[in-house]
Amino acid sequence: MNTREHTEMKMRGSADVSYLGRTVDEMVWEFMEEQEIPGLTLAIVQAPYIPRVVGYGFSDAGQKRLASVNTLWPAGPISQGYAAVAVMQLYEDGSVDLDAPAAAYVDSLPEQWKCITVRQLLHHASGLADYRKQEGFSLTREWTFEELIGLTAELPLQFEPGTEVAQSATNFLLLTSGQSPFVPTSIALFSVKIHASVPIDYNICKDCSPEAHKEGCRALLLSEC
Repeated sequence: MNTREHTEMKMRGSADVSYLGRTVDEMVWEFMEEQEIPGLTLAIVQAPYIPRVVGYGFSDAGQKRLASVNTLWPAGPISQGYAAVAVMQLYEDGSVDLDAPAAAYVDSLPEQWKCITVRQLLHHASGLADYRKQEGFSLTREWTFEELIGLTAELPLQFEPGTEVAQSATNFLLLTSGQSPFVPTSIALFSVKIHASVPIDYNICKDCSPEAHKEGCRALLLSEC
């Protein structure tokens, strides 16, 4: 980055990644402390160069596991974009009707949810309460689809479906659950299944076998936090 404060122009791909006399490490640690972030992985990209990739802090603060350049972080809400693309591919394929009730594709939904359409789930216009905000929810334990649904099943809809918009992880829980036909496997594998000519690289994580990486992709892409 070049600003008026710099006395000389830095070139793309420079090994010097300091900023106004401050090291990257110093700035990152300061930011992590201010935002109470336990760990992260940083890449400085100056295409086509990547002069620095490094992990800071912990990937698991409870077990004191250090973050590294190979840490597989949960994608969280970013996964919603991948899921939305997968649903639209199914729509283009004629396999999904966006204006059909989600209950036509996902079994055993609470009665008051059965009028909610696939389109409303995609738009966060369903009125479903967000399971992440319910008492008892914790990111530190594993949950089944049924358990997460149970956190909000008895709650009233926040508004009539289609009349407002409010982000809720419950929407994409229905679209990406193991019971959902929208995303029957990891997003990466699903995309390859639809577009068979597109190769997939399982060597992204150097420490994983192809089989382990497939499971890692599923956990990464379908997670909600």
